[in-house]
This record gives sequence, C-alpha cells and structure tokens, in this order.
Amino acid sequence: MIDFKLMKHQQDALWKSQFEKDLFLAFEMGTGKTCVTIQMIRARSAERGRLCKTLILAPLIVLKNWKKEIGMFSSIDLKQVFVLEGPIAKRAAFVTSQIGYSSVLITNYDALQNKDFVAALK
Repeated sequence: MIDFKLMKHQQDALWKSQFEKDLFLAFEMGTGKTCVTIQMIRARSAERGRLCKTLILAPLIVLKNWKKEIGMFSSIDLKQVFVLEGPIAKRAAFVTSQIGYSSVLITNYDALQNKDFVAALK
C-alpha cells in the first residue's frame, strides 16, 4: 500500500459517508473518486471487523484499474477482489458462488441489463 493523504474534498466525502446511507460523488475526473470510495469501503469494513460485501459498477475500460487501485490504497487482500468480465452467465454463476463470502466484485454497468445477473446479485 502506498502512503498517501486525502485531499480536503476527499476527507469531507469520507466524513459524510459515516452519516449517509447513499452518497453520490460528483467530483471532476482525476480528483480521487476511486481513492475515497476505497477509503469508504475500508471504514465500513473496519466498523464491522471484516471486509464488507461490495459491488463496484464502472465503465468496462477501468475495471482492472479498480483492482489495481484497491491494492494501492488499502490493505484489502486482492484474493478477495474479483473483476467480473466475459460471458454474463459466467459472471452470474460466480456471483452466486460468492454468496456468504466477504468480497469486492467489480463489473461494468451493462451487466445490470441482464436479469440473471441481477437475480444472482439479489
């Protein structure tokens, strides 16, 4: 994990996330949405004493970048972070197999258009 300091707007968002169930980060591109989101996952997981089940939806082009940055900005074991790509049936089967396990699942928005994938998430 690299040593870093959150910028003021990131610190504010992290603080607000303690009190808000739903939070939309509308930062400009390149201003640290990914990093602060990872810090939110860390904080929630620390509260519970375990990694929280997490679903990250992102553009297809940045899926692998999310996993890389989770490794850079947290101590989350990357064996618990999964980038879901490829056939949607394969993704849905993987999600179903992860029920009951603390993990971070990363996939693209388009996956939500498939009813089998959404059912697996539920």
